[in-house]
Amino acid sequence: MIDIEKSKLPKNARAGDVIVQENGKFRVDKKETEKRWKEIEELMNEVFEE
Repeated sequence: MIDIEKSKLPKNARAGDVIVQENGKFRVDKKETEKRWKEIEELMNEVFEE
């Protein structure tokens, strides 16, 4: 993880989004963000089922 100035982030970026840098610009990686949220949800389900 790195710190990025808020002014350099895409306007549609939200907390928890995966941000990638391409050609000196940042963008939200929607596929990777969805993948990580699903992984987190599965882990939470495992913890709370027991």
